Order: sequence, then structure tokens, then C-alpha cells
Amino acid sequence: MVPGFNTDFKYRGETYHVQTEDNGVGNPVVVTLLYHKGAILASRRTPYNELVGKPGFEQELARLMKSQHKDLMRALLAGAYDKNGAAPAPAGAPTQRVAALDSGVDWSRV
Repeated sequence: MVPGFNTDFKYRGETYHVQTEDNGVGNPVVVTLLYHKGAILASRRTPYNELVGKPGFEQELARLMKSQHKDLMRALLAGAYDKNGAAPAPAGAPTQRVAALDSGVDWSRV
């Protein structure tokens, strides 16, 4: 089992939390949840049965987890979960913001 990630960050003046976990080889699914004010705003689940037991399994799993974690953050920053229908951020901006948020995530644990 690869350690998960937890990231708190601000978007439009509000604090959001993204959590990514590996359910383990007994239930090979990576789960990422986006929280706002304690409620789950969005979730993504990716099975990884095809990776189990292959050479480099843990490294590939870590890449999958990091990618899914960042993708959900990018979606939020692009306006995908805005309740008020606000226009998405300009192209490129979400990637730049997520890159800036990387400094707050300990990616070395994987």
C-alpha cells in the first residue's frame, strides 16, 4: 500500500481539501475525494487491477495517485465545481496554480 496525499488549499476565498488513498491490493482502487466545509464535493475512483504484481508496481501506483490527486485539484481550479456557474479560469491558469500548490504536498513519501 502506497501512502496517500492530503492537500488543503484556497480557491475563490474558500478552503478545500483533497484526499487521495490507495485501498490496497485486496481492493485495488485509488480513491480521491474533494471536500468543502466537511462535505464531499466530488470523488474519483480508479481501479488498478492490471498493475498488481507487475515490475515497478509501487512506482506506477504512486504516479497514478499523484496524477489523480492533481487532476481533481485542476478541475476545481478550472471552475468545474462552481455552484454559481462562474466562468472557468483561463486556459493554463489551473495548471499554474496546481504547480504552485505542489510546494504544500510531500510527494517524496511515495
